[in-house]
Amino acid sequence: MASRRLRPSVTIIMALGALTLGYVSACGSNAEGSSAGSAEHKIALITAARNNPFFSPMECGAKKALGELGGGKLEVSAPSTPGDVPGMVQIINAAMAKKPDAIVIDPIDTAAFSPALRAAKDKGIKVVLVDNTLTDAKSYDTAIGANNEVGGEQAGQEMVKALGGQGKVLTLNGFPGQETLTAREEGFKKAVSGSPGIDYLGVQYSKQDATTAASVTAAALAKTPDLKGIWATSYNDMIGAVNALKRANKLSQVTVIAWDTTEDQVKMVRDGEIHALVGQSPELMGYNGVQSAYKLFDGTTVPQSQPLDTLLITKSNVDDPKTAQYFYTTKCDS
Repeated sequence: MASRRLRPSVTIIMALGALTLGYVSACGSNAEGSSAGSAEHKIALITAARNNPFFSPMECGAKKALGELGGGKLEVSAPSTPGDVPGMVQIINAAMAKKPDAIVIDPIDTAAFSPALRAAKDKGIKVVLVDNTLTDAKSYDTAIGANNEVGGEQAGQEMVKALGGQGKVLTLNGFPGQETLTAREEGFKKAVSGSPGIDYLGVQYSKQDATTAASVTAAALAKTPDLKGIWATSYNDMIGAVNALKRANKLSQVTVIAWDTTEDQVKMVRDGEIHALVGQSPELMGYNGVQSAYKLFDGTTVPQSQPLDTLLITKSNVDDPKTAQYFYTTKCDS
């Protein structure tokens, strides 16, 4: 699950103001500050950005869980600059000083947060990771996030189906060696390699930069004019691929499947510009994060790894109400 880079949905949203709330009671309200409820436990939710289409649903899920559990106090914090790892470490240290019962955090770097979170555990604070994980298993109690390899397999299986089992395909990825992205790449490779008619051309790297992804795609089209499919492991890879395909007048000839479910990506599926998306549920991550913290409070055994299902989203299910929980948004359900 872990990745050293902030997901693209974070980088496309500007940070807004001072982004640390004091502890507030939560009873399922989706408004900032929530309303009164039991304050038995205090939970610090630390994300990489606020007012963001990935992390806002995570916050809503956490509040929803608190409401169902009878209420509690939640402090939501994020760095003023999205994805600021040192800033997030400072937030962890500040949170510890307030003596929360649990820290629920998306550790966007695989190693940088471990010392601070180990210190939190030493103080008796429960540590729940959401979305990403850490290489140091002793620095947290449980980690909840999408099964990235399975999501990649879903994308590969759909690619084979969409192409009728024939054609040349490649992966656009951000960086080599990153656990999250590599798992998505490997899952896809596993699925397409099982089809003898699919010629898998391997992976090209973009540094998760849309302009670079467009250049890489253009070069791939020049080298392989009969390219039939692209698996984009993140938002910026997809944007770059789509832009390059449009410029080459080949968008209708190349099947694009991508990870992430931003509003514009979902619209592209509805409009038929891209074939499919692999969705994960940040709302469920926040919800299960708080639920797991309460189980830990009660002494219940919680698995250290809690993989969540991903959903393949196509035109056939994009408007299904059950699919909406996988969309990134800045608003919670009322």
